Amino acid sequence: MIVDMFADKLPQVLRETTIEHVVLVRLTDLMPALPGLIAYSVIKYWNRMVPPCTVPTTALRVALAHGATLQQERKLQVAAYTAQVEHETLAVLQYTGGTTGVSKGAMLSHGNLLANVAQLDAFVQGHIAHGKECVLAVLPLYHIFAFTVNMLYFLCGGGAQHPGRQPAPARQPSTRDRKLPDLVDSWREHAV
Repeated sequence: MIVDMFADKLPQVLRETTIEHVVLVRLTDLMPALPGLIAYSVIKYWNRMVPPCTVPTTALRVALAHGATLQQERKLQVAAYTAQVEHETLAVLQYTGGTTGVSKGAMLSHGNLLANVAQLDAFVQGHIAHGKECVLAVLPLYHIFAFTVNMLYFLCGGGAQHPGRQPAPARQPSTRDRKLPDLVDSWREHAV
């Protein structure tokens, strides 16, 4: 699976892997139809944040519909699969550019993710009211810190999260001379 905003990276990734099928996800795929259409139009056409995808992919909605059909036709039991999942079982391929900008996939197991949640829980114990917290997720979920803290930890604890508005890139060319990371640099135009 890849978010369509990063689909231009697919040819390079596919050359270096044995991946045969790619599911293309739109950020708006699971939104109601009209708000999703409006949001996607802004993302793709106004902000021009969706590059052309040059390799064959399957849309998330098509993949989900196909999966539901197969599950029904073959009488597949999801519980039977989850009963076989162990700590070492691969859960996520976290693709990241890290600090080098070169894409690489980190293989994270269910045990890795559970350990991350347990570590964070031990660290913040007594300071978090599980099920009553609401967190503002300002980092995108493809960032490993946001993925672990916002998505895994707060959702596991019954908390809610609201995606923060992503800051627009800074318009002042002089800020680039400072070699600040893009995310930090983009905050310059926004009051904190």
